[in-house]
Amino acid sequence: MDGKTTQKAAKAAYGYATLERALGKVFGVKPAAREKSFRARIIHLRRLGLTPQSGRGEVIAYDDEWAARWYLGLLLTMRLGRDPKLVAEYIKANWSRPGETNLRVLVKQARAAQRPEDHVILTIDHGGVSEPLVVRYVTGITGKGMEAIGHSLAGDGPTDRLVTLFDLTAGLHRLHDALAAVGEVSPSAEPPMSDVVQQIVDMGAVSHGEMTLKEFRAKHRAKRSK
Repeated sequence: MDGKTTQKAAKAAYGYATLERALGKVFGVKPAAREKSFRARIIHLRRLGLTPQSGRGEVIAYDDEWAARWYLGLLLTMRLGRDPKLVAEYIKANWSRPGETNLRVLVKQARAAQRPEDHVILTIDHGGVSEPLVVRYVTGITGKGMEAIGHSLAGDGPTDRLVTLFDLTAGLHRLHDALAAVGEVSPSAEPPMSDVVQQIVDMGAVSHGEMTLKEFRAKHRAKRSK
């Protein structure tokens, strides 16, 4: 993937079907699971605020930044088992945070990197499932980059730190390639919420939120009747 391709991809927009299929491909999800539990995970993240604003009845076009948000959300919830609510809160709070290197800047830097020494590497602390997320980063996987990770792991706390190292650059490059390979395969309408209510409940999305299943269904029916 060369620099020209990267710059062009930053302006791309995708329908929901394309983005769902590409993310499923990246995470190795089979089609049957993608249309059930995997889709439920995405809709859960959307319910928690990880979705762009749109007018009623409008088809949403997702850009590369939203693709990256969902990618990070699924990575942290599916692969590391972190609480979806905390993950969504973390991504929203840190995406455009002023005054520091935020997630948006890191994603842009990671997507543009080509040489291994320029790759953006995330370190994600393993705390309790419901503890706040602690995500740091270094640039490069050799030399000073690995030295910085070593010093970070040594720390000065009462216990040893346990972290996951993740190559954000490699992950976003795989997502770019998957989006290019999938293309627009069907109308871009959002999947109806009624199709995934039970899967969301099975995942604990309702029980961990502020409403019961009965309240959730009633709210969904009210929206559809408007």
